[in-house]
Formats: sequence, C-alpha cells, structure tokens
Amino acid sequence: GISNAAVFGWIAGESAASYIKTVDIQDINTVAGEANHRTDFIKQISSRKNGASWQEVNIALSQIMQDYAGMVRTDSLLQAGLNHIRKLRNKAEAILFAVNQHEMVHCLEVLNLLELSELVFTGMLERKETRGNYRRLDYPFVNPVLDGKVIIYKKVDGQPHIEWREAKN
Repeated sequence: GISNAAVFGWIAGESAASYIKTVDIQDINTVAGEANHRTDFIKQISSRKNGASWQEVNIALSQIMQDYAGMVRTDSLLQAGLNHIRKLRNKAEAILFAVNQHEMVHCLEVLNLLELSELVFTGMLERKETRGNYRRLDYPFVNPVLDGKVIIYKKVDGQPHIEWREAKN
C-alpha cells in the first residue's frame, strides 16, 4: 500500500543521500556528453516515420521474460533469455518510433524495462541455488554460503554488475 511506498521511498532517499557523500562529482563534460547522446537518441526515435511501436517491443519483452525467466530456470535457459533480451534491445534502439510525446514516454519506458531485464537475467545467472520460491533445476539445493546475503544489481560503466552483500537486519 501507500505506507510501503512511503517507507521504501524514505529508505531510498536516505541511501541516495549517504551514497552521494562517498563519490566524486563527475566532470561536467562527461555528463554533458551523455546528455547530448541521449537527446540525439530521442530525436532519432521521434524523427522515424515507421518501425516498431513500443507495444510491439513490450509484447516481445514480456514473451521473453515468460519463456526464459519463469518458474523453470536453468543456466542454458537464462543464458538464452539474456541473449534474446540483448538482441531485442539492439533491435528496439534501431527501429522504435514515436509519433507524439505520449508514445515517446512509452518508448523510453520499454527501453528501461529492457535494461532492467538484462540485470534480472544477469542476477539469476549469478544465483546458483534453490531457495524459497526461487528454483533452479541445475542447482536444486540451498547454498549455505549465501545465508544472510543479498544480491545487488547495478550498472557499472554501462554493463550489468552483480555483487553479494551481507543483509542488513
């Protein structure tokens, strides 16, 4: 409910405030270069006259997630799913088009979902165990080494990065 959103929003805000104190501020030219790159990409999407709609990409993404990240998980299925996600993302970046700002927002959302799904597949490949509702046919047992640990998904230099940390109580 709303209380969970408020609590987790507060926690996220505190975490972001703590994190920003530990990092160096990026060179303004680096940030400006990334902003210009993203602006050019948005202009490309809006200038296309035809291609794939965000709905088509969303349906393809949903199908990949259902087929490769469902209840039955194995290394080969997860790796195949990750490969399909990467191909779909490359294709979507090349052919997505939006006829108005409303569709542009949806295009950017589905591209974000593709990026998140890549992180999810990378994390599932890293997790080589069965625990609770998370089941891997190729790793049918609980790994006691992972007791009390959580997996952290993030992007580092544009690439998925996974790390294990001790769970905070």
